Amino acid sequence: MGMIRMVAVGLCLLAYSGCGPSAPNLPPVSGVVTVDGKPRNLITVILKPDAAAGNAAMHEPRGCTDDEGRYTVRSSIVEGAPAGKYKVGLMMLDPEHGATGTPAVAPFNARYANPDTSGLTIEVSPDPAQDAYDFHIPKLSP
Repeated sequence: MGMIRMVAVGLCLLAYSGCGPSAPNLPPVSGVVTVDGKPRNLITVILKPDAAAGNAAMHEPRGCTDDEGRYTVRSSIVEGAPAGKYKVGLMMLDPEHGATGTPAVAPFNARYANPDTSGLTIEVSPDPAQDAYDFHIPKLSP
């Protein structure tokens, strides 16, 4: 009887799996990160909702730059971010470990790693200006 019950429950779940609410339709957030005018890979772009500016989002969308410095943020399992204002952090990853790696010494000021101290902000909207999500960071002076 237990096996029949499990199969019945499984079939019910399968039948209803497409009936729930769909993933939210979020505005896409993509851009380019450059350091000293050159695109950089393995930089994680972190969007921290700016609660003081009215953004009550619960998650911090993130994306990682490719070899051309391009990134696209994801909120959980979907691309994009809820509309609103965000503080932005840029964290360099250790190239030996790639996107799953640990933070590395970045060629830019460490303040950029923390969204609260970076001074970088964006406003996510359905119709952003061209290059609205690009970040151009100066190289760390020796």
